[in-house]
Amino acid sequence: MSLRIVSIQHGDYREALQIIASGQAEPYFGMKYSVDLLEKFVEDDQHLIISLTTVPYSIRRERGELVGMPEPKLPRPIPGRVAEFLLARRILKKIREFRPSRSSTV
Repeated sequence: MSLRIVSIQHGDYREALQIIASGQAEPYFGMKYSVDLLEKFVEDDQHLIISLTTVPYSIRRERGELVGMPEPKLPRPIPGRVAEFLLARRILKKIREFRPSRSSTV
């Protein structure tokens, strides 16, 4: 049975993959280990990996998709947590479209 896995994390997962592929030094301790672990975890399943606080992107892979979701830019300062609410709505919309059978937060 194939699973449909969602992972939501801070930082740019796409950039981490590029750093590892190019052989550059890890910008923080354990980056390669955590990326390799997630790659192994999703390798046989459909997956959606959402990177928060990064530039917007959407990259299709053989069995999944990598998505970058920056914080929303508001036209003017608004009191409260409106930006966080809007980001949460975008994340939930993407997850609903994907219809996961499992999810994790890293």
